Amino acid sequence: LVEADAQIRSWKGITEFSDQLLEVRLANEKMLGAWLNGDVAPLFAFEPSGDDESWQYIEAFDVYGQIHQLDVYQLPDVPVLVVDNNSSAELKAGLQAMQAEMKKLGQPALIQPYYSESQKQSSPMLQSAATSDVAPIQTTQLKKIRLADDKEPWISGKAEVYAIVTGVNPSRDEPTIDLVELPYLD
Repeated sequence: LVEADAQIRSWKGITEFSDQLLEVRLANEKMLGAWLNGDVAPLFAFEPSGDDESWQYIEAFDVYGQIHQLDVYQLPDVPVLVVDNNSSAELKAGLQAMQAEMKKLGQPALIQPYYSESQKQSSPMLQSAATSDVAPIQTTQLKKIRLADDKEPWISGKAEVYAIVTGVNPSRDEPTIDLVELPYLD
């Protein structure tokens, strides 16, 4: 398992940015109680290869090794343990790899994590950044964004959504490219 994890990180080019990617997760957290109570035996699955638009079903295995074919988009009503990459860790490592490549090209980029309103209010650093005395500039500001349907099959977990934002940051006095995580869109 350790070798497989290292190989996957190498293929993705994120070896130096992540120590581990593989995980086992419960596909539907609402099924945890039924599984722990022993009401239903779990199934075990992994994401099929290829483009998810060409998947006809998800293969899952029960504790006896029997194959079950599950719908690609309809979350099953039994607990399913999914062996997969940790998509959050993979996204962070991928953004760090992008940042490193941009730096090599002479265009430094920042990774901007998502901060909820309560996190912004409880962080003195974020508050001081918002109230600093930087001269205003004319710019376009995106005030609202939504995602109607990410078309992500249930087995893939939450969609990894991020934005590449370009502009001029007055505190840095230079053009910027920032990579912004948008986890709230999924």
